[in-house]
Amino acid sequence: MEEAPEVENLGGEKAVPPHSVLRALDPFRARNSHAEVSVADGKLTIDKPFAYPDAQFAFEVDDELAVSDLNSLGFKQQFDALFHHDTNLIEFIFSFLNPESPSAKEYLDRKFRLVMNGQNFYCSIAEPTERLFRMAKGFRRVPSVESSRAGFQIIAFKDSQRVENLPERGQKFFEGRVPRSFFVQCECPIEEVNIESLARHINFLMHYYDRNTPQIIIRSKGMESEADEVSPVRFINESFPQTLVSKRYDDVSLKLLEVASEAEPRLAFLYYYQIFEYAGFHFIDAKAKAGIMQVLRDPAIHDNLSQKIGDLFSALSDAAHNEDSRMLKVVEEVCDPSTLWKEVEKRRDFYAQPTVFQGGFEVPPLISNDLSEDGWIKMWTPKLFNQLTKVRNCLVHARERRENRVILPDPANDQKIACYLPLIRRMAEQITLAGNDF
Repeated sequence: MEEAPEVENLGGEKAVPPHSVLRALDPFRARNSHAEVSVADGKLTIDKPFAYPDAQFAFEVDDELAVSDLNSLGFKQQFDALFHHDTNLIEFIFSFLNPESPSAKEYLDRKFRLVMNGQNFYCSIAEPTERLFRMAKGFRRVPSVESSRAGFQIIAFKDSQRVENLPERGQKFFEGRVPRSFFVQCECPIEEVNIESLARHINFLMHYYDRNTPQIIIRSKGMESEADEVSPVRFINESFPQTLVSKRYDDVSLKLLEVASEAEPRLAFLYYYQIFEYAGFHFIDAKAKAGIMQVLRDPAIHDNLSQKIGDLFSALSDAAHNEDSRMLKVVEEVCDPSTLWKEVEKRRDFYAQPTVFQGGFEVPPLISNDLSEDGWIKMWTPKLFNQLTKVRNCLVHARERRENRVILPDPANDQKIACYLPLIRRMAEQITLAGNDF
């Protein structure tokens, strides 16, 4: 196809055809498929350079240096960084430092070599590249309903090039300060490096040897897309009751419920499960309790003390279940499967499928696709408790006791854990309502 000719704009100057600019940016677009490139009104715009909608680069459409810079660069969702693919250099955007600061003096011009997996990575805190300043000049913050703050560190590098236009407070910030980036020079092509793993290793080692060292910010991949709210069943009965009669519930359980309701999914799950543990610790089942009371209420207990002590030990041994058995007994005695079914049925698609976590840990389906409430009432225990216990063990011990697989601290995993929260919360609340009745 023949290239379209340049066209004249209203001012009489020749305008660059949009499609030719886009074609010139083919290397950038191939490397940064998450970014959105457009040409309009004499501007070349890069939306979502870091994959989030709150950041944007904009340049004059005929800015050949900007096109050249972009074609050499890569951006990643997890980092505020420029990946210079033409030089295999990673430039993590840092800040403007006061060289007289006691803390900054120690790392202002730090250099070290990291040897990892047989590869050398030359790390340094040094003056930023000219390319960073050029990119910063075209950086814009875009209003967004999402909570991300992608590229926020680049704003200082933009402001440093227009200090005279800043308010007095902004001008004073730059007085006596020097710009710095954190660099990692790779021996191999950047595409061959697991950047996220490398950044974690660098953070760990730098912080081990210097508690005041700056850290590379690592945003979780998929953080915004996995933020869907998991809603519970609103009314456990048809509507809100007209009258409520309350006894005094256990303060520890109430506090755990309160904290769990405000916590992120992993912690919330563990707080709710702690109510199982707390109740299980105090649990004495009805048979053991009746046996103990029978011994203690015998008016002739003193006439045959040796035998009665034996009976008492026998009754106590019946109560001395292991921890998991006591918790299961509590769940079976006080949790109402019909009420729990309402939470299960609302998320039937989730519970009827295996839950596979990042890290390899897998929970089999809790129910079948065609399960009815009657079927649930017959099969819910001990299967439900056992599945929740496996998830809890994997969260607390990094891996489940009988599995060599883990639940990684990952937003996608948090979303899956959140799907269990309406159900485990309802169970924890029912245990709290039962109070000392168990």
